[in-house]
Amino acid sequence: MKPKIEQFPATSQNTVLSVERDGTVLYSNLAGVSLLYEWGVVVGEKLPSNIGDFVQRVISRNSPEKMEVKVGKRVYLLVFHPLSEEECVNIYGFDIGEQKEFDERIGEREAREKANLELAEIIDTQAIQSLLNDFYKLAHIPMSIDDIRDNVLVGVGWQDICTKFHRVNPGTCKHCVESGTSLSTGISPGEFKLYKCKNNMWHIATPIMVCGQHIGNIFSEQFFFDDELLDYELFRSQARKYGFNEEEYIVALEKVPRLSRVTMDTGIAFLTKLAHMLSQLGYSNIKLSRSLAEHDVLVDALQASEEKYRNIVETANEGIWTIDAEDRTTYVNKKMAEILGYSREEIMGQSPRKFMSPEFGAKADDRLLEHLQGVNQLIDYCFIRKDGSNLWCILSSSPFFDGQGKYSGSLAMVTDITDRKR
Repeated sequence: MKPKIEQFPATSQNTVLSVERDGTVLYSNLAGVSLLYEWGVVVGEKLPSNIGDFVQRVISRNSPEKMEVKVGKRVYLLVFHPLSEEECVNIYGFDIGEQKEFDERIGEREAREKANLELAEIIDTQAIQSLLNDFYKLAHIPMSIDDIRDNVLVGVGWQDICTKFHRVNPGTCKHCVESGTSLSTGISPGEFKLYKCKNNMWHIATPIMVCGQHIGNIFSEQFFFDDELLDYELFRSQARKYGFNEEEYIVALEKVPRLSRVTMDTGIAFLTKLAHMLSQLGYSNIKLSRSLAEHDVLVDALQASEEKYRNIVETANEGIWTIDAEDRTTYVNKKMAEILGYSREEIMGQSPRKFMSPEFGAKADDRLLEHLQGVNQLIDYCFIRKDGSNLWCILSSSPFFDGQGKYSGSLAMVTDITDRKR
C-alpha cells in the first residue's frame, strides 16, 4: 500500500480514493473520509455493492468512466481511473452540489417567468401600431391587440359605434368584455374564431401564445359582411334599451365597414401570421432576457468559483500543468514551478518536452497522440530540474476538447515520486 499511497494528494480538497477490484478501499485522503462516512465504510472495508460493481466494470473495460451519486445532501461527480497492472481503481470525487443548486434555481426562475408573462413587456407596441396603421390603409380591416385581461395595447380602425356607444355604457361594455373572453377561449395556435358579439357586431380572434402560455389575442372587430342585410330595427331597439341617441347611433352604424368575405379571408391570414410572429418574437425576447439573467448569475458564480479553485490549485501539494493543442504551456501552479526549480515565467509558453529527460521524448509524443484520440493518462515521467537533477513524477493527465470535438489541450496533475524511485 505504501507506494500507492505516496501517489495521492492527501491534502486535496477533492475526494481521492484507491479501491481494489473487489471493492475494498485501500486509501482515502482527508476529503474522501466524509464520503466514506456517508456510505458507512472505512479504509479496509468494501464499498456499497453498486459502487463496487462499477469498480469491477471499469477494471474489466480498462477505460475511465464517471458517474453522479447523491450522498446525504451532497451530489458528487465520481471519476474512475483504472490501474490495470495493480488491478485497482483510483476514484476522484468532485462536489457538484453548487452546480446542481444553480441549475435548479434557473429552472425555478424559468417557471416564474412563464407564470408572469406580460404581453406588453415582450412586444414593441409602437412598431406594431405603425404596421397595423399601414395595413388598415390598404385593407380597411379594424384590428386590435389585447392582453389576456382585455387591455387594448394596439388598435386601428375603431368605430364610433363602439367608442362612443358600446364601450361607454356599462351594459353594452359588459357585453364587449364577455364577448372578448368567450371569443378568445379554446382557440389553438394558428387558428381563429369568427363570432357575433352580444352587441351584434362581427368579431374574429386568434391567440398569441408564448412558451405554451396564452398571453393575448389579436382581434378584428366592429365590421359587417357586405353580403348581409343590416337589421336596423334590431339596432334601434338596442339604442332604446341602453338610452343611446337613436339617430346618432344609426349614423354610427352606417359608418361601420362592410367587408367582403374574400377580403376577410386575406385579413384572417394576416392576423394568424402576425400572431405567430409575435409569439416567436416574444419567445426570442424571453430567451434573450433569460440568457442575460443567467449570464449575470454565471459571472457571479464563476468569480466565486475562480477564487475558490485558484486557492485550491495554488496551495495544492501536487504540480498542475496545462498545455494547448500545440503542446505549449498555458499554466503551471506554484508547486510545479517549485519542484522543477524554474520560475513560472521560464516555463510559460514552453513545451513540457523541453524539461523532460531525453529518453522520455518519444513517450511524450505517444502521450500527445493518445490525447488526440481522447485517452486519459497515468504514467511515470522523468523531468530534468534546472539544477540538472532528475525529477521523477507520476503524471495523471486528461485531454480538453472544443465544442466541435477537436483536441484543444490537456491538464496534468504531477506528483513528485523522486524519493520513492531512489
